Amino acid sequence: MFQQKEFQTIEEANLFAEERAAELSIQKNGAKITPLVLLESREPLNIAIGYLTNPTRDSKLQAISLLLEKGKIEAGKYLLGYCLWREESDPRIGSNDPQYDDINIGAIISTNKILNASMDQFQETKKK
Repeated sequence: MFQQKEFQTIEEANLFAEERAAELSIQKNGAKITPLVLLESREPLNIAIGYLTNPTRDSKLQAISLLLEKGKIEAGKYLLGYCLWREESDPRIGSNDPQYDDINIGAIISTNKILNASMDQFQETKKK
């Protein structure tokens, strides 16, 4: 269950998120959990942390289809909606409230990294 935590540095937040992702991975029987550390402001330091579960093959294919048809933002929005572990993530990440746009948009952009990694892996496999 999500609990708000205060951090003194971004590095402290990253370390916490990585450790928590490892704990959550154990809860999900070793499934890959990707932490998102999103900076809302530096002064005062305000960080939102979220966790993404690994997308299924079908969700990856759907995201790739969206990427090709509508672009990175739509693909990222889809994957964020599909993969965000809401119970463990800062609720600002999935919020539609405009005051959290910086966090939400940052999460969408970060989620595209999962899609890029999947596509890179596919292209490497294709070369073999």
